Amino acid sequence: MTLESLNYLSSEYYRRSLAGEIGGLTEEQALLFDHLKFDPEGGGKLVTDVDVEIPLSTLRWSDQWSASSGGASLYFQSTDQGIDFTPIMSGVKTQAIPENQDASGLIHPFYRRPSASLTTAQARGAMSTNPLSVAPYSGSTVSPVNAEVVGVRAILGEELFTGDVLTYTLYAGTDNTSSKVFVQRLEVTADRVSGFDFIGWFSRPSVAFAGETVFAEIAVTPVDGSEERILMVRSIATDPDVHWNEVQFRSFEDLALSAEPVIVSADCTASNGDNILVDTTNGPITVTVPEYCNWFSMSDRRGTWTDANNVRVVVGADTGVFGSSASDRKYEFKREGTSFEVRSTTGEHLDTLEVD
Repeated sequence: MTLESLNYLSSEYYRRSLAGEIGGLTEEQALLFDHLKFDPEGGGKLVTDVDVEIPLSTLRWSDQWSASSGGASLYFQSTDQGIDFTPIMSGVKTQAIPENQDASGLIHPFYRRPSASLTTAQARGAMSTNPLSVAPYSGSTVSPVNAEVVGVRAILGEELFTGDVLTYTLYAGTDNTSSKVFVQRLEVTADRVSGFDFIGWFSRPSVAFAGETVFAEIAVTPVDGSEERILMVRSIATDPDVHWNEVQFRSFEDLALSAEPVIVSADCTASNGDNILVDTTNGPITVTVPEYCNWFSMSDRRGTWTDANNVRVVVGADTGVFGSSASDRKYEFKREGTSFEVRSTTGEHLDTLEVD
């Protein structure tokens, strides 16, 4: 069968479906034939002329690999290895905005470094000890840290039955009318009574950045076909209308990749991701940090960097003075809110430079 005849049959089936000449498909299902074509002569491809949206945010390649959105992050998952891989990222901001057309519009390559251990935290405070104090699992939270959430814990305030499906949905903002950023389906594998303590583990992390407000809710789709509802769970101790939950997460930081070393022997301006090797043979050096710069590193090139031959780092109205008593000393500068935090390569906090 040729591509032309296949496409004709698809269009004719669609036309006759709408005309009521044939049954078996709804109008919405029949519309699929108007936008999805099979191309056997092009290598056996399915071709569509519209965007494809994946509601559960996961695209799978057989049982080996999948690509998933965790909100603001992208993960490549190896089923065989049981690993969520995060790619090294770089980018360019929207160039139609004039403010992004200079160096501030560049995102230097960075990678994600999760915390060494999984952490648990009660998102809204302590749990009520009253088994009759229950509330719908629905509400907003401000994330205190950068977090990759991998599971949530709650105490059931109602019965669940084998085959019921829990759908955990995360929205960006204070309610469920804003954009949906994460969806995870969890099937109930055994009958559960009210008071059951459960942890729902995600198949991929859900990401929230420090200071972001997110709205989460869990809906129950009953196996008996009855109407979907919001899951009832134990409330917090201080408010019977607010649900209690505990999140399982790893905090993380996004770190710039070390760029090719920039050797400086005179005053200079730092850029995102710069790996500055300073040569203070001829005297002190001033490094100016522009507003768009969020991270860079600095180390001694020749072993001449001393308290007398030091480096001044200027951030806004603040100036930090740095010396090195060891040739392997390296400073890492990273913007955090209204300040630059200065650390050693081992993570030791060395200084804070206030931006404002």
